Amino acid sequence: KYTKRLLKSLKVNDADNDDLYTETSVGEDWEGFGTMINTSTIKDKRKINRIVSSVEDVELREQQIRDLSEIYDAIKDDVLPQLRKAEIIIRSFEPKRTDESIANLSTTYPDSLTLQELLFSATLTEDNRIKKEIFNSVIQLHNDWRGYNNLACIYINEDNISEAKNILSKAKTIGGEQSDILINEGILASWDGSLKNAQTKFSKGNASERNQAILDIRKGDYSKAARYFKNDKSHNAVLAQMLNGQKNVNCNENTAECHYLNAIIAARNNNNNNVITNLAKAINGNSKYKKEALLDLEFVKLRENESFISITE
Repeated sequence: KYTKRLLKSLKVNDADNDDLYTETSVGEDWEGFGTMINTSTIKDKRKINRIVSSVEDVELREQQIRDLSEIYDAIKDDVLPQLRKAEIIIRSFEPKRTDESIANLSTTYPDSLTLQELLFSATLTEDNRIKKEIFNSVIQLHNDWRGYNNLACIYINEDNISEAKNILSKAKTIGGEQSDILINEGILASWDGSLKNAQTKFSKGNASERNQAILDIRKGDYSKAARYFKNDKSHNAVLAQMLNGQKNVNCNENTAECHYLNAIIAARNNNNNNVITNLAKAINGNSKYKKEALLDLEFVKLRENESFISITE
């Protein structure tokens, strides 16, 4: 009746529906009774405990305690009322915001979202500018290590190494040696050439097989990396396969670094036409490859080639 009144006052649907209520009893709390007797000032505790431990029949046990007339009043007034309790459990669904609503609030009223909703909102966009804004809100509103760590990931992807290290340090100060933090530290260590330190971080953070395979390439363990990337045609996969001695491989990602890698593979196979075609695509995608190609010993045989000279001028 109390619960019905409570739910009706909260305007809960079907508060009057008896089928939605379940009543159960857990019986008498003899363990709690014993604890309260032992911590009370009641005399003859031993006599009461002896009855509780030796008389198995519950009704007989209760009767023998009642027969202790000289102490039963104390039990009735000081102990039993505290053992009489009811627990109300309400199972209900919490209204959930739509993805669209969460995405909108994440940049307009981020303080109206929970920490979990804010972190989730970052998965709803591919715009790094918006992601940074969201993670900065996580930092400002909740000072949560995941805000710093995820922000560091963005800076890593943008090759802003100094800022990534700075943000990651703050993440570690708050979150300690979290797996995600250790893996990001391992990535930065490998880029710095500290491969032993990177391996320690990866092992401690239980890095993915993919991250381990990329580190294996840097460590020169090409066969191990190639085994992981066996049926992959991404840049790192083809790089591992090429370095492991495979000749007929080709990177299928439409990126400047992939075209440059394909140019190197073509040069190793003495296919000058494919070298020029892929090198032109790489330079068109990223002008840094013009200077890199001029210095790269992979193309030393082409330095007098007119087509090579024309695209690297």
